[in-house]
Amino acid sequence: MRERYGRRARHLIRDSYRFAAALAVVKAWGQMEKGDYASAFETWVRAMRLSPGYIANPKIVSKAVHPRNLRRVPNS
Repeated sequence: MRERYGRRARHLIRDSYRFAAALAVVKAWGQMEKGDYASAFETWVRAMRLSPGYIANPKIVSKAVHPRNLRRVPNS
């Protein structure tokens, strides 16, 4: 897409990476909920590689450390 559309595709590509990062975050939470922390760590790393800005977004961080979400994770 980048080759064909150049700069015009920049926003679409960025949004695609953010969407993929969001899916990875949901997957990582599910893995943590099941106790599969090794896979969850790998998924978190993949999400950070896809879109570091998405993971660092204050809205996402506040959701991640919300007490309701922390209760979902065993041994937290």
